[in-house]
Amino acid sequence: MRRTRLLAFALCALLLLPLAACKQPSDNPAESTEPVGTTDESTEPETEAPTEAETEPPINPAVQNQPLITEQAFTDPAREYRALKIEHNFNGLPGATPAEKAASLIEYGFGGAACNMVWDQNYLQPGQSLNEFAAFVDAAHKQNVRIWLYDEYGYPSGAAGNLTVKDHPEYAAVRLVQHTMSGGDSDVRSMNLPDGFVSVEHAYLLSEGQTLPLEVTVQDDKMVFCGVDAPWTAYVYCAANYCYGFEWNSSYPNILNRDAVARFIEVTFDTYAGAIPDFAGAVEAIFDDEAQLLAAHHLMPANLRNPVLPYDYDIFETFAAKYGYDLKPLLHLVYSGEGAEAQRVRAHFYAHVGDLVAENFFGQVQAWAQAHGTQLSGHLLLEEQMQYHLPVYGNYIQSSKNM
Repeated sequence: MRRTRLLAFALCALLLLPLAACKQPSDNPAESTEPVGTTDESTEPETEAPTEAETEPPINPAVQNQPLITEQAFTDPAREYRALKIEHNFNGLPGATPAEKAASLIEYGFGGAACNMVWDQNYLQPGQSLNEFAAFVDAAHKQNVRIWLYDEYGYPSGAAGNLTVKDHPEYAAVRLVQHTMSGGDSDVRSMNLPDGFVSVEHAYLLSEGQTLPLEVTVQDDKMVFCGVDAPWTAYVYCAANYCYGFEWNSSYPNILNRDAVARFIEVTFDTYAGAIPDFAGAVEAIFDDEAQLLAAHHLMPANLRNPVLPYDYDIFETFAAKYGYDLKPLLHLVYSGEGAEAQRVRAHFYAHVGDLVAENFFGQVQAWAQAHGTQLSGHLLLEEQMQYHLPVYGNYIQSSKNM
C-alpha cells in the first residue's frame, strides 16, 4: 500500500514538472502578479498535507539488504528459537540420569521437548513411572531445556488413554441419529435401533402441516410407535455411541460436555501439576493434539453415509437459552432442507456447537493452564482447510481464541 502511494506521488511530480518550469512562484508578495485579495475560481482547493506515512521515503537499498539476523544467530540460534522434539518415550533419550537425558536434547540441536509420561499401563497413575517423568521435567527446567506438555496417551486429545470415561460412561461422545418413516394410517410401526443405541431423545410426526407428538417405546431391538389416520412422516432421534474404534482410543469423551472435559483436566493436568516440581516454571505450554467432534467422521468411512449430529444430553436446553426457541420440533431442518427457515436453524445449531466446543473444551483447558502459570498452545485439526472447521470443531476462530 505504501509503495503504491509513493509511485502515485512520483507520477504526479513528473506530470507537474513542465508547469513548474514555466512559472515559479515568488516568495515576495510584492513581486507577485496576482492581484491581492482575488482568487481564481478554477483553482483546485488546497489539499491536506500528506500524512507522515505517505511522505516516508523509499527504503534505502543499503538498509534493505542488511540481514535481519546474523549468520551466527542463524546457524546457532538461541534455545528459545529451536525446535522442540516430540518425545513420547523420554526414557529412550540418551543418558543414564534425568539430567543427562534432558541435556541430550540440546546436544542434538533441539531447544527442548513436547513430551509426556511413557505410554503404558501406568499412564497418569501415581508411582515410579510418574516420578521418573517428573524428575526428567525438573532436570530439564534446571538446565533451561524447554518443556511443552503433550496432553494425551495416543490421539486425539481428550481421552487420557481411556481414563476420562473409564468410570463415567455418561461422558462418552454420542451422536444424534435421525430415523424416518412415512405412512398414512394409525397402524403399529417399528424401526431398527441404531448401532450403539443409548436412548430415544425426541420424536414427532409431521402430518398435514402440523407437528404431532410421537410416543416411542423400545422393544427388543426395535423402536415401536403408532401413526395417525392421515399422511404422515415420523422422525425419531436417538442418542448413540460411536461404534468404531478411533485410532488409539476405544472410547472418546464428549468435548461438548463441560463435566466430561473437567474430568479430562482432572485426571491429566491435575496429576502432572501435583507431581512436577515448580510446574509453572517448568512447563512452558500445553500441547493439545487435535481434540475434535467425532461426528465429522461420518464424512469419511463408506459405511457411515447418514448425516450425524454431534450431541450432548442438555443441548436442547442450552440452545433454547441462547436462541430463544425450541429446537426439538425443528430437528429435521438441521439434517435437510433448503428454505430460509432450514438454513437459519442449521446455522444456529452449528454456531451453538462451535461455542460449546470453544467454551467447554478449549476454554476450560486454557483457564486451567493460565491458573497454573502456563498456556494452551493448540492445535486444531485440519485448520488449513475451511471446509473442515465446522464438522470437526464448529468454529475455528472461537476455539483458537483460547490458545
